[in-house]
Amino acid sequence: VNDTYPAAAAAGIPILIDYDTNAELVDPARRPNVYRIAPPDDAMAQHLATYLAPRHLKLALMHDDSDYGKDGARQLTDAFGKASIQLAPNTELPSSGIGFSTQALQVRQSGATGVLLWGGAATIAQFIKDYRQGGGTAALFSGPNAEDPIVRTQNADHPEYIEGLTYASFRITTEGGPTAWGAFRKKYEDHNFNKGGPDFKVGVKAMDKKDVVQPPNWQMFPYDMVYL
Repeated sequence: VNDTYPAAAAAGIPILIDYDTNAELVDPARRPNVYRIAPPDDAMAQHLATYLAPRHLKLALMHDDSDYGKDGARQLTDAFGKASIQLAPNTELPSSGIGFSTQALQVRQSGATGVLLWGGAATIAQFIKDYRQGGGTAALFSGPNAEDPIVRTQNADHPEYIEGLTYASFRITTEGGPTAWGAFRKKYEDHNFNKGGPDFKVGVKAMDKKDVVQPPNWQMFPYDMVYL
């Protein structure tokens, strides 16, 4: 985006970002021709801070070393700082790591009663596994990547590890009301993406015992971009 937006602006061409949520990418003053479908990291961080502040938890933050992880850490630190909540420990995880038992021990020893996770889905999944296997019992919170099926499938042998995992997500809405949403859901189910696999069912049952269906955002955002 940084390399292409000046030339695109000079030619009168807008740039539409699908999923990259880095808060710095969209700037109406510097990049008036750059738009985004997905909400930015600072908005997601503020949602989490608003949700968690009244709960008075002792919060730790684990984020990976990707650009996404680092931006999420900045936005979370700022959002919780405004609520006078310090995130400690605040630890960076290597996105190429295959195990995080040392960092999980650090969180357990800190006495944290809540853990914020921000990074790639595989990193989130592996940290949860190591943290729970080591006896960690704190509540877990995350950003939108926690909805990735990898988080559930990587912990499929111990579904209790992700029990109660709470994450800020992109709200899927419709201006047509609940009837239109019901029609959309039926079409989505009938299409049977991935033969009913993890892209179709989120692994949770609703009160009516039916599988909860949530179209993954990485499927819906390209669809939205085409129609936009």
